[in-house]
Amino acid sequence: MSNLDPPVTLCVSLSGKTAGLDCGNNYPRKTTPGLCAGCTLCLNLSAADLDRVSAYPRCVDCGAMYRSMTHRRGNDYLCAKCANVGAPPPPPNPTQDQQLLHRTNRMANVASHKPNAATIDKLQTGGSGATMGMSANICVTAFLSGGNGKAVVLGSGMMMEMFNINAFMEDDVLEHFIKRVNVSWDARHEHSLTIDDVILRYHNNGDISTPLTGLTIRQFTDLSASAPLAKGIPSSIPAQTRKVVGVWPTFQAFEMHIQKDLYTRRTGEDVKMGGKNSTPAQGPKRKASGSLTAASVAKRGRNEASSAFVPVISQFVPRVAGAKSGAKTSVNLEVIGVTVDETTGEVRRNLRDRVPFGAASLHDTSLASGSMKTVHVLETSNATFVAKRFHQIAASEGGDVDVTVSENDGCIFEEVELLGQATYFLAEFYKRAKEARTYTQDLAELSYTTFHLCREVVPDDGEPTPASAVPADQIDAARTEGVTWLVEPYRPGRTIKFVGTLNHAAGLHNGKIAATVHAFIHFAYEFSNKSLVLVDVQGTKVNLGGSIKHVLFDPMAHTTSGESGPGDHGVKGIQDFLATHTCNGKCKDLKLQPLEPASDDEGVDSENDGE
Repeated sequence: MSNLDPPVTLCVSLSGKTAGLDCGNNYPRKTTPGLCAGCTLCLNLSAADLDRVSAYPRCVDCGAMYRSMTHRRGNDYLCAKCANVGAPPPPPNPTQDQQLLHRTNRMANVASHKPNAATIDKLQTGGSGATMGMSANICVTAFLSGGNGKAVVLGSGMMMEMFNINAFMEDDVLEHFIKRVNVSWDARHEHSLTIDDVILRYHNNGDISTPLTGLTIRQFTDLSASAPLAKGIPSSIPAQTRKVVGVWPTFQAFEMHIQKDLYTRRTGEDVKMGGKNSTPAQGPKRKASGSLTAASVAKRGRNEASSAFVPVISQFVPRVAGAKSGAKTSVNLEVIGVTVDETTGEVRRNLRDRVPFGAASLHDTSLASGSMKTVHVLETSNATFVAKRFHQIAASEGGDVDVTVSENDGCIFEEVELLGQATYFLAEFYKRAKEARTYTQDLAELSYTTFHLCREVVPDDGEPTPASAVPADQIDAARTEGVTWLVEPYRPGRTIKFVGTLNHAAGLHNGKIAATVHAFIHFAYEFSNKSLVLVDVQGTKVNLGGSIKHVLFDPMAHTTSGESGPGDHGVKGIQDFLATHTCNGKCKDLKLQPLEPASDDEGVDSENDGE
């Protein structure tokens, strides 16, 4: 080294590309020329990431920066390595250039590596003839750490995964396990966990002194091999598994500590999830009756049989959920063109724009029937759908009346209008989320069902299908216009109702999905100029292209006009929404206007009171 070269302990830029990015501090234990580890970490960060990372503690001896640094010398921070004053100076880091290159490529979004873009499937090589030297078994146990210093194991328990040793510790490994924990976390919380909420430690709560940012598993292993707590296998791993996973360095065991205070500070939400052995509160148990007393029930062992029993004989045949059985009839359907204006959300149908649906069969027996609609299975050669029609509507003077062909047509198109408007509102909702720069990973993925507006065509010499339940004398004189159907993809599964018709309280369901739905309803009310409230919101969880989404269907609404279709309670329904909706964290993230119930003297009968 020339006498003119800066000392290796000084953080200074050695390249025009990094000019002005050095802190200029002197670190006595810094062993590589150029930028210190902290400035290297901050290199090429976005403004948002730089604000976050710049708050990390920095070691005064070597310049390292990481969130979980706890050692102190007076008021100064020390990393774990520098805190051990008896240890020799750390050797030069041979991977610094690789880390710089990785961070540069990462921020530039080049093809070599994008944040969170590398999937586990691409990284795992264990199933394709990989050798032990090219893969690592990673074991992570999730803990919930509170302000009192205690930690409990989360319900996800011990998780194990095999990774390619060139996978990145943060972008690939840590993000993967955070995603796995979020499966149960999101069921009780409005916000998903992020990397800012967790601290990774060795098993037995061992401190990790090596910053993880930009390091691959191979690099992390090389830098951490001397750490005493980095070796060994947790006793919680079954003995048979211990034989399979091997020993260091092909196996690494960590604890992922979820910090309650960090999560609450970031989201404003209290942590609601307990430990592995915690269970949700249950309602009161039913009292024992008959010949068994409460005491005998309490004392009887789990596997203890009663002294005498008589088998119950039954010929009951349970109905399989979503079963498709029974006779079916060929049906000729035409798809009517429907358009939604991307600017105004106006929904139109063009009765002259018709195309054949294709060969299909309609089941004669309904799959399900509610108070107003009937659902039948519609099958083609390569797909299954459901076809919906109205069979009853509420009469203006009270009670229910059977619908005619024309009334059904009107009700079906009103639902199509709501589907188109709701889809339009949902697209604008996610645009708003991007503009507000809210945590996009904290919004559940919602979508409204795709649909076809179809009309049954009755042949001149034929009859309406049995499913239409329409007498032949109700078909028009030309005997071509039959029942109008709303056709949607068939999605078996449990239907989740998030809000009712006149109750928008958040108690039906909790978690990220429910919070997203409530925020969306709030947004749609504002975006419609306070003229519409979506109600009776329900959906089904589906897997679309490997991504879990909730598909919503059967929309209803309260409007200022009271004419959006069956179930529209008009201004009274809107005021019920204002009285029962409670803004959640997502409403605040999206900067939506707080809602207040209408005052008692405003009345509920006038359309002018809708706002």
